[in-house]
Amino acid sequence: MMTQPNLIQNMGLPFIILVGLILALIPIATVIEIFELRPYYSLEQLSVEPWRLLSGHFVHASWSHLAVNLLNLILLRFVFREWISTNTFIAFLIFNALFISIGLWTITQLTSYVGFSGIFHGLLIYLLLLYRGNAPIIFSIAITCVIGKVIYEQLYGASPALAEFIGVGVAIDSHALGTAAGMTFYVLQIALGLIRLRTR
Repeated sequence: MMTQPNLIQNMGLPFIILVGLILALIPIATVIEIFELRPYYSLEQLSVEPWRLLSGHFVHASWSHLAVNLLNLILLRFVFREWISTNTFIAFLIFNALFISIGLWTITQLTSYVGFSGIFHGLLIYLLLLYRGNAPIIFSIAITCVIGKVIYEQLYGASPALAEFIGVGVAIDSHALGTAAGMTFYVLQIALGLIRLRTR
């Protein structure tokens, strides 16, 4: 008798971990929403509470902000039938979050930040690069579109309608840094793979 695959088998353990982590921080998002404590991630706080370099990406400024990012993640999971291993996924999250946070802290003028959209951009470009062999033309077009979107935002800014909907300014620099982090992680992964092959 055939057994039906469970939720973890269907969605993948890394994806379940990510969604669970975001949902676990909903109480903080609720406090931010109710009391309008916008600058969860701020330069002053980072100097004494460095864990915010990671946690700031999983907290959201409003329910609509949270909903948009969760919807993006769910859509992303259904687009990519293959998914990365749990260890790679955790390493990616840590690398991407630190890359974005340190970048925002050192090379931009942004003074506060919350939200997952930067990591989402990195995850999207990384998965497109990793699995582009499955559909080279479509994935190449998608990669070009993601990079084009990031460049457009840097030149002309984000959509005012999106900022109004989520109730907070769109941190376009996090999108650019996230995309760069995803590409960097992919290149590093390829380089490490080549080094391992040569040392065998």
